[in-house]
Amino acid sequence: MFASLFVTVALALFGCVSAAPQKRALAQVYSKCTVANTVALTFDDGPYVWLYDISKALIAAGGKGTFFFNGNNYGCIYDDANIKRVKYAYDKGHQVASHTWGHKDLTTLTWDQIHDEMWRVELALQRICGVQPAFMRPPFGNYNNLVREASSVRGQSLAIWDFDSGDSLGVSAQESKNRYDTVVRQRPSNILALNHETIVTTSQQVIPYAIQKLQAAGYRLVTLAECLGQQPYQWVGTPQTKDMFASLLVTAALALFGSVGAAPQKRAPAQVYRKCTVANTVALTFDDGPHAWLYDISDALSAAGAQGTFFFNGNNFGCIYDDVNVQRIKHAYDNGHQVASHTWSHKDLTTLSSAQIHDEMERVELALQRICGVQPAFMRPPLGNYNNLVLEVSGARGQDVAIWDFDSGDSLGASAQESINRYDEVASQHPSSILALNHETIASTSEQVVPYAIQRLQQAGYRLVTLAECLGQQPYQWVGEPQTRDSNWTC
Repeated sequence: MFASLFVTVALALFGCVSAAPQKRALAQVYSKCTVANTVALTFDDGPYVWLYDISKALIAAGGKGTFFFNGNNYGCIYDDANIKRVKYAYDKGHQVASHTWGHKDLTTLTWDQIHDEMWRVELALQRICGVQPAFMRPPFGNYNNLVREASSVRGQSLAIWDFDSGDSLGVSAQESKNRYDTVVRQRPSNILALNHETIVTTSQQVIPYAIQKLQAAGYRLVTLAECLGQQPYQWVGTPQTKDMFASLLVTAALALFGSVGAAPQKRAPAQVYRKCTVANTVALTFDDGPHAWLYDISDALSAAGAQGTFFFNGNNFGCIYDDVNVQRIKHAYDNGHQVASHTWSHKDLTTLSSAQIHDEMERVELALQRICGVQPAFMRPPLGNYNNLVLEVSGARGQDVAIWDFDSGDSLGASAQESINRYDEVASQHPSSILALNHETIASTSEQVVPYAIQRLQQAGYRLVTLAECLGQQPYQWVGEPQTRDSNWTC
């Protein structure tokens, strides 16, 4: 769902890159449930204070609901009270989904602005709950083909409704109850019901009545995903703590979508690591892949009880979505090596704008999410070049920058023997730790240098570990489920 489509969205998102628009698939629109005898009670415009009452009423009846959250409608989603509400709903087994950031009519927005509205609330749900929603409800139920195209690129379906309680239209609680009475008398096979958690009478009068009435009619009260026989999330990972994401995410979204016209804000820069911090460790790292020599390197490391780190490009020595490259990346990850970002196309990031830097990083991150189900915590800038802008963008994306303190010289034209000599020299010096740069795209590195270096370094008493382990850090921001290949996995 993402490869060639994402190239399109990346070009569209970052207007500084000139490209003609391409044909994009349309997201599925659901206005009815598909599973018989189910009702999906859905609630828009939160998080809000009445969420607790709605959740408790549902749980007490053995039911579940779906909450479509905004990022900044009735308060900011990052306020402590709202974080607790979102977590509460998710932890109780309700489905959480996107209602966009600022509740704007998406049909009045540009391609860039639609993505901005969607992206920012998705990031909030990733950080608060550790999930990427599979469904988005457009505000007012308004959508057009541009909205459907953007949703499809983002891997989300649109959820509308076939029953409206009328609470947001100003009807009384009794009128909403009457509407529920009418639909129950009609007894459709299923119901996809629209309500709003921001209205006190909905939570305290209408929902308790509707739950009783619907269950008495034989309906099961389930999440939207269950009433459609679908999965609620594209992936499920680990939530983050507030200090890791709150203010940074708003800033990151503004940086990502410069066309929205927000003024730039100060962003916390990424940490730059040039050395390992754990004594007696060596991190053997390999740039510029995925490439054919990955297998030899991986096998040599595994045979020695060691692990390495592979910094992958998206389109450098071939497309990351080619079958052979997908297999190589999976092989590295499945064998316990760390996978990380080396950007999409190996451009010197110091020559790019903020939007272009985000583009280079975003595209390879999405590839690793889809292929391995992980969001990398480290990025190595091509050529080792970075400036304050690169650090700000990396910080906004939650990634630290990894350089090195030892270079095998393989990419500089050094012979295999010269690279071996360099490893001999550093092993003789025996620093506390080594962060070593190599390239998996060079045959002699995989066939001669790495086997020698492994033996020499282990004899010197070093443990050969991943970059993350040599730093005492986590390798990934989150770990979810890999996706299956579809026809759009192409560069």
